[in-house]
Amino acid sequence: MFFKVLEQLGGSLPRVDCPAIDQDQRRALESIQADILTNGPSLGDALDFAYNGDPSLLTGRITQFQGHHIPVQPLLYLYGLGVEGRAPVELIQNHDFIFSAADSQRVLEENFGVEGGVVPLKTVTLKIKSQAGTPMVIPVIGAGDFQWGREDIRSIAESYQPDEDDEFDPAFVPATSSKAIKGCTINPREFDTRLLLGLEPGIVGPFPAAGTMGLFPFQNMSLLRRGEDGEQMVGIAATPFDTICTNLDTLQDIMQLPGNSPVRVVRI
Repeated sequence: MFFKVLEQLGGSLPRVDCPAIDQDQRRALESIQADILTNGPSLGDALDFAYNGDPSLLTGRITQFQGHHIPVQPLLYLYGLGVEGRAPVELIQNHDFIFSAADSQRVLEENFGVEGGVVPLKTVTLKIKSQAGTPMVIPVIGAGDFQWGREDIRSIAESYQPDEDDEFDPAFVPATSSKAIKGCTINPREFDTRLLLGLEPGIVGPFPAAGTMGLFPFQNMSLLRRGEDGEQMVGIAATPFDTICTNLDTLQDIMQLPGNSPVRVVRI
């Protein structure tokens, strides 16, 4: 219903207020975590059972959470790469709740040290004028507390330009003029990334809920890459209190697996 309303608005941006985590939600998470600690299975155990042919524990473990969460398939695929020694994978279990990038940074530093080289993923939204003159929003994800300038934003906008012979809807293609780039907004207040990507606080990341991407006024997610950053380790929130870590090259491969929401890789 929400997206039908957006389509009917024809490009105007409604104010969307998504409330902060309230005490009832926090107590619900505390209850889930207490039950897991007492009765199991841990995320690691569930992944191990799934890797060995029984996905029921993993499915049950993940779907304990109301709302959306990281999909089971990319999580298990990543775990399998680690088990088989094909990619660096570390699992941090039953840590303090993550509700923000700052929370994630603290958890990573507690486990790997301040100089441990593992950084959280950061998700922001870029509001920019489309070629139709209406506003559109592009979700952008990158490693750590990344900074960007106008030329970086232009690179993102240019990556969405269609090929010369392609048919396209100008409402879904960002403008690349200097005026459009200068007028863009980072994390516009009228959009809540959690709500529009269909993800829970702390799990806003590279695996949006099915069906949310590509709907007006959103475009597919961009993954920012800088230089030779393939070995940069990043923490991915699997649940509000479990984090799985891998490097950017592996993350990109998993984001581009069939069945996941499309992603554009942008080198800046």
